[in-house]
Amino acid sequence: MKKFFVFALGFLSLLSQASYAFGPCPENGFSFSAGPGGSFAPKYTGSDMDTSEFIPYVDFAYTHDWIRPFVSVADGAGLKVFSSGTGLFASGGIDFGESRKRSDSHRLSGTGDIDNLFKYFFKTGIETEPFDFVLCANYFRIETEFEKKERNKKYNAFIFSPRVITGYPVAETLVFQLEAGLSLMNSSYAEAYHS
Repeated sequence: MKKFFVFALGFLSLLSQASYAFGPCPENGFSFSAGPGGSFAPKYTGSDMDTSEFIPYVDFAYTHDWIRPFVSVADGAGLKVFSSGTGLFASGGIDFGESRKRSDSHRLSGTGDIDNLFKYFFKTGIETEPFDFVLCANYFRIETEFEKKERNKKYNAFIFSPRVITGYPVAETLVFQLEAGLSLMNSSYAEAYHS
């Protein structure tokens, strides 16, 4: 099967300004942020169906010098290391993956269901004003589920995503965030989700 290259553009969201900030991580110590949020994005990578949904934003982290463990609705759970002077960072962790049902589209007829699985991620990039530049690598251990169990199949799937993120304060406590990027998937991801 040919490798899939998917262009993903148009992830939009509104977040509480208290919960999202561009540039370096905050001062040392604990931080907690919560606020309303929403998104408009493809249902899963490569999908021709877009979804809009309300997503509450919750973020809890502890920052100490150049290291920041975090738990977040938007970013999963992981560890971030960064350089305050340069804006360079790297992070890794675990997050929820992308689920889909064969009933989502007539094009998926004959394929298996994929439940909401976990993904492991690694991100690196630079946080600057007004743009953040991020390269993300995601690993999924996918199992497709068919009505006939003997057809079930397991995949080691990867997605690589260079992204540009920017934000614009709409009000004192509200930020409009725009994210654009390119998603490059391996043939295992393409086969599991699209065939």
